[in-house]
Amino acid sequence: MMDRFVRRPTGRPAYRAGRLFLRALGLLFALPCWLFWLLAILLLPISRPLVQFPLGLATIGGLFAGVLFARGGAWGDAASAIGLGLGAAVLLAVYTVVAEKIDPQFSRPTPWPPWWWYL
Repeated sequence: MMDRFVRRPTGRPAYRAGRLFLRALGLLFALPCWLFWLLAILLLPISRPLVQFPLGLATIGGLFAGVLFARGGAWGDAASAIGLGLGAAVLLAVYTVVAEKIDPQFSRPTPWPPWWWYL
């Protein structure tokens, strides 16, 4: 609604309150996400031996046990072990993808000098 000689609208308080509510809601949602992302970045070097190595060992061990059980004829146990190995492989892949998103240098090996540098 406009007054006769006023060029600006008199204002819509409900519209402004809705926008203010959405901004506050966005901040309330963004702040925990940002804190979680910061925590993930800080804990990434610590999480590698605690997450990546056990998942890798579970993948290798599950698939190896599945092959051994299948050779012995225990097909139910073989299916369970292979399922466990494949599940661990999927979790390892997801962990690696998330870690690469956080730190692109995550999967690269530590650059060691060549052997002759130590001589």
